[in-house]
Amino acid sequence: MRDSARKGVAARVLGDLVRIGWRGPRLALPASVNLGIAGLLAPVINALLARASDPEAAIAGFAVAYGLMALIAIPQLRIQQLTLVFARSGPSLAKVRRFISLLALASFSVGALAAISPLGGWLLAKGFGLSGAPLEQASVALAPLVAWIPLACFRTHFHGIMLATGRTGVMWSGIAISLAAAVLSTALLLYLDVPAAAAAASGHSIGVALEVLILFAADRSGYAWPGEAAAVPGYRELARFFGPLLVAALLPSVTIPILHAAMARAPDPATGIAAFTLARSVVHLATIPIWGLQPTLLALFGRGTPPRAAATFAYAMGLGALAITLAISYLGPVNDLVLGQLLGAAGALAVQGQAAMMLLALLPPLMAMEQVYSSALLACRRANPFIWINLLRLAILILTVAAALLVAPQAVWVGAAGEFAGLMGEALVTMGFGRSSYRQLAEAAS
Repeated sequence: MRDSARKGVAARVLGDLVRIGWRGPRLALPASVNLGIAGLLAPVINALLARASDPEAAIAGFAVAYGLMALIAIPQLRIQQLTLVFARSGPSLAKVRRFISLLALASFSVGALAAISPLGGWLLAKGFGLSGAPLEQASVALAPLVAWIPLACFRTHFHGIMLATGRTGVMWSGIAISLAAAVLSTALLLYLDVPAAAAAASGHSIGVALEVLILFAADRSGYAWPGEAAAVPGYRELARFFGPLLVAALLPSVTIPILHAAMARAPDPATGIAAFTLARSVVHLATIPIWGLQPTLLALFGRGTPPRAAATFAYAMGLGALAITLAISYLGPVNDLVLGQLLGAAGALAVQGQAAMMLLALLPPLMAMEQVYSSALLACRRANPFIWINLLRLAILILTVAAALLVAPQAVWVGAAGEFAGLMGEALVTMGFGRSSYRQLAEAAS
């Protein structure tokens, strides 16, 4: 009886994966790379800045300036979801695009104000604590990044359209040209003795500008919309959907400051913070395959894919990422290669880094589950739960680090426990909010 049940489950899983076919990976891979493009570009740009006359000031100044402008451009983090959910026909796309244009204009205006008024210098000096050469580098980087803000908003919008219509080849071309242009233009400007941080900022803007031109040209060529055309949304409906998502995007930004503040109060804080940062970055990089699951699932739902088949694909991606993180964390030779030889960690830093990775390595299936149910919520146009989801995640994180401070022997365990508990709590809470939406999608597809 049990054998037949297992065979039945295996047959259903295999059938779901066959139904998805190559559509899932074809959508997920460019979506994941697109969301992680900043992480892919940063090491190369930093390597170029390291050859400047004052590398520390250049790297620090550009990092702070880019972080400030990325905060101003935070609408870009949710524009792709907005596009995938509401742009289902030519008329609805036109309304969504006008709404996004208003968001881009508002973000651009704030960025321009920060770049050309004393406000920017005040934020850099008082808010980020910069002074001297790093402050000078950050100040000259602001103006070239102003153009990056609206371009980043439209890039994620066009990526949403390409995912919805299955034109992933255009995405790959845009990503490749954007990366190459950013690196080459930064190198050229450094050669021409442009201030280092300004060169990196200009390179970022040039790269994304070329990518948007490619995506815009592809968008003008026309395409067929999959599925049934939905009603044209109003601006109020778009704002009610986008507002909670924007608030929810801001809440996770306090996670790392909270973890660092807590670890600073635990035993061996310096090594613990460094080890946790290394472990988190390795696991984050190893989970690239599931970064783009949410837009991929939204695109699949929009193309009429049954939710169970889409969820099976998501869990398969999560298990694949789990295999990678477990190998890096628990297999000694692999861990030594990654932490020791590639990242240069040794002694207590390597030991504590592996300890943190052994806990964080268990996250990929939970992350995949969160993506399934959050995508179901978005597909049903339910955005308000995301505020509660992120508030509860924040509460779980704070309670966990408070408890860990009482019992953890090292600071690294405070950070790892807080990160794991926060993301696990987010996954479970999202499942609780999203189960009814998932059932609604399943009933509509049956």
